[in-house]
Amino acid sequence: MSKSRGFSLIELLVVVSIMGMLVSLSMPAFREARRLSRRTACQKNLATIGQGVQAYLQTNRDRFPWVCRLPSQERHRPSADQRPPLFEALATELRGKTEVYRCPADANTLMVGPDAKPTYHESEGLSYEWESRLNGRHLSFKEMPYLPPLPNVLLSRYRMLSDYEPFHGGESMAHSWNTLYADAHVQSN
Repeated sequence: MSKSRGFSLIELLVVVSIMGMLVSLSMPAFREARRLSRRTACQKNLATIGQGVQAYLQTNRDRFPWVCRLPSQERHRPSADQRPPLFEALATELRGKTEVYRCPADANTLMVGPDAKPTYHESEGLSYEWESRLNGRHLSFKEMPYLPPLPNVLLSRYRMLSDYEPFHGGESMAHSWNTLYADAHVQSN
């Protein structure tokens, strides 16, 4: 009658090392999947903001809102010249959906100083930069005497809102922004 024996120490070490190698091989795939899910969530946020801008255009005779590009810089302007941030201008259209103004991959790496915060959302109230040349413009981009002329471009090629920094780059894409265009489509580049 043979005696049942357990695993030897060598066998256990081999099994543990194989499992460790499998985990280490799968970590980059998990990291890439997490990066792609953040980018997709950001694109969804921008699409929702785009719907809000479209609703704003409909209720304001096809004119884009007058909003500031960097809300933190507005406090240095005279109060009569201050423009509201985008989230205040679209409050009615987006019905309080404040979470759409935060990119899941937001990381503030450019701003320094005593007022610098870890994310743009914390310092600016949103993770996205508004194209200030759209302020007050008519959707048709007809020239207005009090505004400088815009290049004659299609709405599908005119950037309206994008990430402050290239948050979505991974090892394969070093610089990747999500961008909302004036025709309300979102693209990652």
